[in-house]
Amino acid sequence: HLGEQAGELRALDPLVRRDVPDALHQYRVAVRRLRAALATFRRLFDRAATEPLRAELWWLGREMAPARDSEVVRQRLLELVDAEPAELVRGPVRRRIDTTMQDRRRRGQVAAVRALDSTRYLQLLARLDAVVDGVALRPERAARGRKELRKALTHSTQRWRQRLDALGAVDASSGPERDHRLHDVRKAARRARYAAESVAPLLGDSAKELAKAMHDAQDVLGGHQDATVAAHALSELAADAAAAGEDTFTYGRLHAREVAAGERSAAAAMTILRELEDNLP
Repeated sequence: HLGEQAGELRALDPLVRRDVPDALHQYRVAVRRLRAALATFRRLFDRAATEPLRAELWWLGREMAPARDSEVVRQRLLELVDAEPAELVRGPVRRRIDTTMQDRRRRGQVAAVRALDSTRYLQLLARLDAVVDGVALRPERAARGRKELRKALTHSTQRWRQRLDALGAVDASSGPERDHRLHDVRKAARRARYAAESVAPLLGDSAKELAKAMHDAQDVLGGHQDATVAAHALSELAADAAAAGEDTFTYGRLHAREVAAGERSAAAAMTILRELEDNLP
């Protein structure tokens, strides 16, 4: 699995540099899968080798984020504006959204390529190759094969449950703390899903069922996260528009819609997540 994702990273590298559509998204997925695998199956490896690599993969993912995030937010906000009655779109709202987000995406693309051109990135690839080649593997753990994989998968599921319990411990009403915990649950679900998908060929149906459950958890939480990010972007756009002397009515209207959408998604998520937890394999 590590070798497959490392190969994906290298194959996508030139496509990211050329700004091929969807390449950056797929590249970030490969980075996340690598980080998830190293975290989930860390008992199989020498941590002195894998922990620095995980940290560097986190850095790489962070450098890739702005370009992709701006692209996603731009598309969502333009769809919101286009769905509004014409008389409720006051001022150059669509143009400001498009121009601002395109500019952020371009700057993000430049930063992404700069990271790929760096010595730090080359060192990361060298570390990754060493891990893929088995240099960091702990033979005594690897020999136990399936048992260690099942143990790692169980731990990953428990981690997701812990994040869900932490979410349940905060006030269910809206607020930054709840939103932060919801995002933590989503990240833990993604990590557990990637882990389950990677071992499904060896562990069979139980891993496949877990992967599907975690995919469902990601989906139900995705709506909340998207609305939260969009609402924040609208606040920034409104401030810029106000500074330019433009009408901010439409930004306020769209912001209220996104906040409401986030609240609906959060309420639905709480119910669905508990149902998923009760039915985990």
